Amino acid sequence: MKIGHVFRMILVVFLIFSLILPSFDLKTVAASDTGFSTKLSSELKNFIKKTGGTVTLQYKDLTTGEVVQINGKTSGRAASTIKLPLAIYIMEQASKGKINLNKKLKYKSYHYYGGSGIIQHKKVGTYFTIRDLVKYAMIYSDNIAFIMLKEYIGPGNFIKYMKSLGGQYAYPKGQNLTSANDLTIYAAKLYQFAGKSSYGKELVGYLEKTVYNTTIPRGIKGVPVAHKVGMIPEDRIYNDAAIVYDKKPFVLAVMTRNISYAKSQKVIADLAAIVYKHHKAKNATKKGETIKNMEIRSYFRGNINYSEIYSGSKLMKINQYYPSSKSVQYSFDMNSNGTIKHAEKYNKKTHKVTSHYEYYPNTVYGRHGGNIKYIFDVNSSGDVIKASKREKGTKRILSRYQYYPEADYGSHGMMIKYIFVLDSLGHVKKASKREQGTKRILSMYEYYPNTVYGTHGKNIKYIYNLDSSGRITKGTFRERGTMRILSSYQYNLKVVYGKQLPPEVIEKGRK
Repeated sequence: MKIGHVFRMILVVFLIFSLILPSFDLKTVAASDTGFSTKLSSELKNFIKKTGGTVTLQYKDLTTGEVVQINGKTSGRAASTIKLPLAIYIMEQASKGKINLNKKLKYKSYHYYGGSGIIQHKKVGTYFTIRDLVKYAMIYSDNIAFIMLKEYIGPGNFIKYMKSLGGQYAYPKGQNLTSANDLTIYAAKLYQFAGKSSYGKELVGYLEKTVYNTTIPRGIKGVPVAHKVGMIPEDRIYNDAAIVYDKKPFVLAVMTRNISYAKSQKVIADLAAIVYKHHKAKNATKKGETIKNMEIRSYFRGNINYSEIYSGSKLMKINQYYPSSKSVQYSFDMNSNGTIKHAEKYNKKTHKVTSHYEYYPNTVYGRHGGNIKYIFDVNSSGDVIKASKREKGTKRILSRYQYYPEADYGSHGMMIKYIFVLDSLGHVKKASKREQGTKRILSMYEYYPNTVYGTHGKNIKYIYNLDSSGRITKGTFRERGTMRILSSYQYNLKVVYGKQLPPEVIEKGRK
């Protein structure tokens, strides 16, 4: 085979990887286009002239740091985009242990504010955790949630935080102002925070699930976008600030005014599409360019077709393909010593992740099947729904996990709802129920012998409810095959689960 043919085959395989696995940042020589800023600015300005209103915009490439802005430092009314830096501040404080996200705040009558949000339909006096308030402020742009959170942390601390990040407009003279530049600063801060903290990832997850998706996400389809909008329809204000998780991620902020409510959303979407078109062109590898420090080695062993991807001499990733297909089935990220760190399984048609795998230390590809430690199953939205832990060297399941809704991989440890412990035959022996957002055990369950997972609900023998200190407050004894309670127990003493029950136990309700 000629050398030219070999090179073309390698290049084709690389391009396939780039399309299928956008999350893997291969070291390439990006297509250099010194006219990127000029071309993008020119098209944006021509488009903005036709809108009939005022538009400011700022783009920042998170890989290169390159910035393009159209009056990016001009101030305008922030509307609900002000909720973004507040949420970042709270989650950052939580990551440092300075704020407890499970602390409950009381909704009082003076907190009421109309407009966007769902708390306005709740009863005054209702308690909400700080985590829920952050979630509502991001997903539903809840005004009352923002007011309660801002009151809790203190306006002065919030203003100080925005200024510390480099925000130019932090409530100047009490006015809720911002700029496209300030918004990209906050978005870039969140991107960095999410890269190193599960609290940041949690916040990004809320922003990806927002109910307002007619602006930047509509202009950039097929790419994950975490964004926060802000609008005042009666004043013809609409803003959006986003992290765009492209193969080469970037942040984008657009602020509009004096454009109708409906039209402004389309304007922002169209501007986002223009930015993304130029961003993709800038980062595309041109025909005939070489791939620097990157080598792909393909192998066929029996029915298994896989490729190893190297950066220099370092093995970065192994991709295993579906039989007789170019679609990746499994993608393995490697440690520096060439062993497997973790892996993902992809759907053949959609290329979405269907499972995450974590391995015991020093697991070698080819012998990895018996060294899986955890398997996490995800739904079509990418949320972890269940998991299993396996014994090293075998495929025996030691325990199973079920999760609260919207559990993001990476921060899933705080979203476990149930843990089921299995015996050597795979039968459910006992289980625990945990509080959302913490690892506090709410209840313990014990099962009748030979209980099969999936039918365990009707084979519970005992349920023990625990207080915040882990002590048993009450228990129930249930009939096998039904949920009928045979006996109820209340405890007078501070009884810790797992220790012998004292004679002071009061038995009630025996039938």
